[in-house]
Amino acid sequence: MSLGTMTKVGKMPKDYLKAGRADLAIEAVSFMILSLTYMDALPPAGTIAALIACVFFVTLGVYGFNNVTDFHEDSINKPHSAVMSGRKTCRQILNFSLLCKLFAVISAYFISWAALIVVSVIILGSFFYSSKPIGGGRLKDMFLVKNVTIALLWAMLLLLPMLAWGVAVPFPYFIVVFFVFTHDFISSVLSDLKDVEGDRHAGIMTFPAVYGEKNTLMLLASVNMAGLAAIFAGWLFLDLKIYLVLLPIVCVSRAYMFSLIYSGKQSAADVYHKFDRPTETALGPLAVLGRIFVH
Repeated sequence: MSLGTMTKVGKMPKDYLKAGRADLAIEAVSFMILSLTYMDALPPAGTIAALIACVFFVTLGVYGFNNVTDFHEDSINKPHSAVMSGRKTCRQILNFSLLCKLFAVISAYFISWAALIVVSVIILGSFFYSSKPIGGGRLKDMFLVKNVTIALLWAMLLLLPMLAWGVAVPFPYFIVVFFVFTHDFISSVLSDLKDVEGDRHAGIMTFPAVYGEKNTLMLLASVNMAGLAAIFAGWLFLDLKIYLVLLPIVCVSRAYMFSLIYSGKQSAADVYHKFDRPTETALGPLAVLGRIFVH
């Protein structure tokens, strides 16, 4: 086997994982950890393992499918991706996406019917987000609807452990769900900010494409403050668990990101890849640390 062939074979699993956004799949697992820390009694280890497998594979499946449907804009925004470079065909990525979704559905089935319903809604919502049903348009093409849809689907993941285990969702916990909603909204708009050129070329009118960088940063700063205010309101008025005291670190990190872009020290693309994804993934570990050290 030649060196070139060995390199190509070595890239195969990496290409599939990159197409399915394995970094976001790890983030989904972090969200499961955040949700599990809020439960007074944990499900059995087998159920926790199934939950982690479920969210990991559903994320790979959803973003793998989106990788195929975004062919036009990705030809500009992501010219070196597996599909754009020809290392993988759209059919190969689509088959990978379907297989991951199947694993997610099977995992959800063995957890509970509630888990199966939540996962099915996420898969269905992502379908309408990424593709054009007969006589309709993509949610992704609708101004700000795409960002709200992404944030809602991610926020739904936080409800999965409690619904799956038949535990009533405490009302203060919806503050955490809203907090995550705001930060995934920020992530999706920040992603649009780095992809303005390709989105404009594809006719997708995102907030950054319409209003520009400065106004986008003002919007993101406002949403960031709304998430932070919700957390403090939860502590003051709704008996939100105090161990979540470390979560505002994420808001501080966000503010720092915006300042880097605004000052021109970092591009939106650099901030998104270097800071935004790790910031989101930190939510679960921050909740665990808070529960260990804050009483």
